[in-house]
Amino acid sequence: MQRPLTSVQKGLGMGVLLVLTSAALLVRTGAADVDRWRSLLAILCGAAAIGCFLGAFLSPPR
Repeated sequence: MQRPLTSVQKGLGMGVLLVLTSAALLVRTGAADVDRWRSLLAILCGAAAIGCFLGAFLSPPR
């Protein structure tokens, strides 16, 4: 049996999902400028951090 995920692992999973979905959207919109990529990378990192915090705080405590 696997043990259940901790809140940190759930948060990291949410962050990774957020980054993957926003990266897929970036590829579809065709962001080619370096400045645009740099700012979008900062947005992706922020989305990952927000996902980690949301997963850590919203998951029910045990």
